[in-house]
Order: sequence, then C-alpha cells, then structure tokens
Amino acid sequence: MKNSENILDIKESVLKKSWVIRPQDENKILAIKSKYKIPDLIVRILMNRGVRSNDIEFYLNPTLKHSMPDPYVLIDMDKSCNRIKQAIVNNEKIGIIGDYDVDGAVSTSVLYKYLNSLSNIVHTHIPDRIKEGYGPSVDSIKMLIKKGVTLLISVDCGTSSNDIFKSIESNIDIIVLDHHQPSEFLPDVYAVVNPNRLDDSSGLGFLCASGVVFLTLVALNRILREDKYFNNIKEPNLLNYLQLIAMATITDVVPLVGLNRALVHQGLKLINKNMNEGLKAIAGHSSIYGEINAYHFGYVFGPRINAGGRIGKSDLGLRLLIADDPVDADSLAFELNELNLERQRLESQYLDEAITCYESKENSFDSSIVFVSSKNWHPGVIGIIASRLVERYNKPALVMTYSTITKAYTGSGRSVKGFDLGLAVKEAYASNLLVKGGGHEMAAGFTVKEDNLSNLEYFFNKLIHNDIIEIKQKNKSTIIDSILVASGANVTLVEWINKLEPFGNSFRSPRFIFISHKISYIKIIGDSHLKLTISSFEGKAIEAMAFRAISTPLGDALLSSKDKKIHFIGKLNINEWNGRKIVQLIIEDIAYPN
Repeated sequence: MKNSENILDIKESVLKKSWVIRPQDENKILAIKSKYKIPDLIVRILMNRGVRSNDIEFYLNPTLKHSMPDPYVLIDMDKSCNRIKQAIVNNEKIGIIGDYDVDGAVSTSVLYKYLNSLSNIVHTHIPDRIKEGYGPSVDSIKMLIKKGVTLLISVDCGTSSNDIFKSIESNIDIIVLDHHQPSEFLPDVYAVVNPNRLDDSSGLGFLCASGVVFLTLVALNRILREDKYFNNIKEPNLLNYLQLIAMATITDVVPLVGLNRALVHQGLKLINKNMNEGLKAIAGHSSIYGEINAYHFGYVFGPRINAGGRIGKSDLGLRLLIADDPVDADSLAFELNELNLERQRLESQYLDEAITCYESKENSFDSSIVFVSSKNWHPGVIGIIASRLVERYNKPALVMTYSTITKAYTGSGRSVKGFDLGLAVKEAYASNLLVKGGGHEMAAGFTVKEDNLSNLEYFFNKLIHNDIIEIKQKNKSTIIDSILVASGANVTLVEWINKLEPFGNSFRSPRFIFISHKISYIKIIGDSHLKLTISSFEGKAIEAMAFRAISTPLGDALLSSKDKKIHFIGKLNINEWNGRKIVQLIIEDIAYPN
C-alpha cells in the first residue's frame, strides 16, 4: 500500500488540493486501542502524527515530571543564574527589555513577577515598534542605566544586537535569554542563553523565549533554595507562571513536542483553576465563559495582547499581564480589545488593497510569489496581511510599507512548505538587495530601499521558480484523518479529540471529510464569514462555519451550492451556548463528487 491514498479519487478540490488519507497498520491500531482503552479514531489521529506506541501515554497526559530537562544543559545557564542571584542578594536594580509580541510580553512579565516577589527593584521596557524597532536600542539601554540598573536582561530579543551592546559605554552586565536564530557571531555580553546558538547541544531549540525564561527560573530557584535564601522570604511558586508560558508557546507557533507540550498541557489545567487577572479581564471583554483551551490562547488572548505592540502602546500587553488589581486589568483589557477591533478593521482594508494590488499586476497568477507594497499601511499589520495572502493564493507572500523614519520599506513575509523564506532573505541581503533582514523557514522581516523593490521581486520570483515544482507538490495535498458523517460527529467524539490538546505546530488539529452532504442552510455573518447547516443522506445535520470566506473561491463555491451534494473537509469543535454543547464543523475546503 502507498504512503497515502487519494480519497474518492479527488484530484483537485475548490482550493486546488488533492485530499489524501494515510493508511495505518490495522493490527497495531487494535493493539494500542486495547492497551490504552481509547477509541479507534483517537489511535488513528495519534498515529497519523507519527506518535510511537510507547509515547502515547505522554500524549494523553503530558507531565513536566517526565519532560523537564536539567536547565544546565543550556550553555551559559549557570553563569546567568549566578549573576542574577548576585543581583537579588545585593538588591541591585535589574532592567528587562522584551519584544513587543506575546512571547516578549510573557517573558518580561514572568521574569518581572518573579524578581518583584523577592523585593527587587525591576524596570521594564518594551520597544515601540515604529520609533525603536525590534530589540534593544542604545537609547533604551541608556534610559535604564540612568535609573540605576546594573544588570540588564534582554528577553525574546538581543541575540542579533551585538552592535547595539558594543556601543554602550558602561559597566552594566547584560544577559540575553532568547530563542531566535543567531548570526555567525553571538553578542559579546555577560551571558547568552539561547538553545539555538550554534554551539548549544541541548536539543531544546523548539522552545520559545518564555520557555527559556521558565527554565532559567527553575535553575535560579534551585540555586537560591540551596543557598537557603528562602529561609526568610517566601519562595515563588513557578507553577503560577505556567498559564502565561503556555499562551506564549501557542502564540509563537513553536513545535508542540516534548517540554512544550507539557508546558501547554499543564498551563491549560492551571488557567481553568485560577486565571491570571489580566487574562480574566480579556475573557470578560471577549464573552469567554467556558473552559479555556489552546484555541483561546491563539485566537482570543494572543491577538488582543499583541494589539498593543502592533498599533498602540507597546507595553500595554505587559502591563495587563502583571496587573493584580481587577479594575486596572479591566481598563487595560478594554483598551487592548478596542485596539484589536481597530487592527481587524485595518486588516480588512489592507487585505482588500493588497489583493487589488497583486491581481492588477500583469501575469500576477503566473508569478511564484505575492509581492505587494504601499506607502500607507501600518507596519504592525503587514505580517497578518502576508499570512492572509498565503492562505488565499497558496504561495509565499511579501508585504511592504514605507517608513518615513528609515526612508525605506519595512517588509514582512510568510512562506509555504518547501520554501525557506529566512534563508532566501539572507541570500537577498548578501546580494545587497536589503538594508537588513532575517527570519526562519516560514516567516521573515526585512528592510528594502525603494529603488530595489523591483529587483527584490525579480530575485524572489527567480529563486522560487527554480524549485516551483517541488514547492507546489509539497503544498498540493491536504491530509485527512478519517471519514465521518453528520450523525457520527457528536459531543462525545469531540471531547475525546480535545483530550489530545494542545494542537498546533507539529501536532495539527484533526481534519475530517464529510462525504456527499448537502447545504440545507447558509447565511452571511458579518462582513466575511458564512454560517451553514449541512445534512447527510440520512437526514442528520451538523452546524458549520466558514471563516473569512466571503469573496474567496471557497465562499463563492459554498454560496452557489445550496442543496447540491458536496464533500466537505474541516475540523470539529464544540460551540457552547446557553448551557448547550453543539458540535460545529469548521469548513476548510470542499469538492464536488465526480
């Protein structure tokens, strides 16, 4: 049998994808099903994700006990912790500079909460996206030095800030706690804890910065305990930080394997027992009353905390996460919620403009990349626009907006499987097409002068064109877990699926196909969504949603297909309303029977 088989001989769906299902060893499925007393479908979902039989217990119940490494496997961990301990014992003023995204806000807030609980004076700074840009700046470091800071900790940034650090004429010690890919040379500072530094063999490169900070606090707590520091002061409970660490792990889209999986699993347990005051305020403003899961981290809490760094005040997210007073938290959550609504409005406007810009180009659909720019787009939103364009056209997208500060275009890119965008940006920089740039396989940021825009577009088109066949092949198929009918998509099944949480990078949400169902009801919701009821041949129905579907090939097909037989694929969730649990299909694609 082949590694995968086309379902129903569907060669191409509305989104021009083939649908495949991977055959599994039926004897192995029976053995695992019997040993762990779990449903057949759950076993298939685990096996489809490459989970080995002896790892199933961990995936069903990920624990920190079985996944926590010795923090000292990270280079410079001992050096960092001893220097932080010295600052704590000597009551030094400590400064923290963090990135303006969720991972940066969480990293900064967790470190602040820990140090503040030990009565240290801690000063924090989140750079302004437009005025300062990413990472530490000379001015921000000088500002902290003026406040008396003698130890600076740079979290979720700093790995690429060697030039900035070198220009600081002071005796301040600098520690970097980061996870970003380094260049050839690390910054010449007191210590750099980064599992992705080239000489690190810890195997923890999948951590986000918040995960690195958590391991640092585990090691630091151990040192302070051994020195009997907690004989006279209450020891911080590190478990209290896990709900924030879990949120950062989800929103930074790092692989949900090993320690990351355990951090998110335990964080979700804890948030549903005693929610952080700031997150509680966001939940209230977002009408979230049920159990919190990974979806809420990625699509409810995350975007709102990010909104401050994208289009508002960069430190709003941090201030929310460290707020203890419910009134303060509510005020900050309201402001972030309003900013997120504004971000959504800008996103909708810019996306329409970007689509028009791209499709008005000659031979745009034959190009290998979506390449669009404007003088007027907000730089905090262009990364989201790039993601939406990738979803729409299934090809890499570069989105740029002009900066009056740098007199150049700030760009953000998102990629598809098979094309390493970070590497391509490095090659473009080496070819003198960029002022600066960096990133990883699926996302990148860069700065380009206006007179190099057309050269950069040509460069990327040529680069992608060389591998276009392989890239298209890698993005042509949609992997399906199983075939279902409306009557089989019940609450019990979805609750079993939810036991496999968290889903995300490297552990995708299960995807199902519903064969020959009909649309019995369809309605446009808001500006861009579709609400449907689909029914099987036996008359059983299931509610469905197609998000951001209006004016897309999927939305157009759904609106013109009422009462026709259609094959649907999508993911299942439970929609709770007035105490009722209703199973809902989130439609991703459709195909018509041959």
